[in-house]
Amino acid sequence: MNQLLSDMWDTLRLRYRPFETYQFPAWVYVVVTVVCGISMAAVAQFNVSAQSEITLPFTSQVGMVVFYVLYVAAQWWCLSFVLPKVLKHFGAEVPNLWGYMLVTQAFSMFTVAYMYLPKELMIVASFFGIWTFWVQIFGLFNVAGRLISPWKVLLSYVLSMLSFILAMMFILSMFMIAGQLDTKELEQKMQQIMQEQQQLQQQNQPAK
Repeated sequence: MNQLLSDMWDTLRLRYRPFETYQFPAWVYVVVTVVCGISMAAVAQFNVSAQSEITLPFTSQVGMVVFYVLYVAAQWWCLSFVLPKVLKHFGAEVPNLWGYMLVTQAFSMFTVAYMYLPKELMIVASFFGIWTFWVQIFGLFNVAGRLISPWKVLLSYVLSMLSFILAMMFILSMFMIAGQLDTKELEQKMQQIMQEQQQLQQQNQPAK
């Protein structure tokens, strides 16, 4: 775990090791995935009271935690498995990404700290989120960008994230089937969002 934290600190400063050297015991992968999922679930639970209209209506807190653990795991898997396949298709052979993606995804464990920040400092949280995203992308540019166009690297990343969205749609449907989501409340929220969008469109239309 100390090596993981050291690697996280280095990547924050845009200092990278060869991707194949990011190797950790299996339990580290499990612990990081679970901690990140719990952190995101805690933030989601906090948002239920603050902005309930944009949160998923889970029927139990356990189901919420499991969902976000799967969310973290699915994103890590798509970026570690699908992304190298797409990069290889474009002509960039990259080494094992499992450890590197774990390091750069592990920053999401700190999202729970956002709940304790005053509104005046939320810009700091936003900057940290943007920076950790750039840290992950920059590392890919640093390696794969030497072999193919940076635009192809970015396209590969987008395609791998699309596979993540498909995976989450499947997971979400499984949770709905299992009764872990309140489908009636979810439909009401979707209708409310659509109505708000229609009202905004009507307001933005020029008067005749």
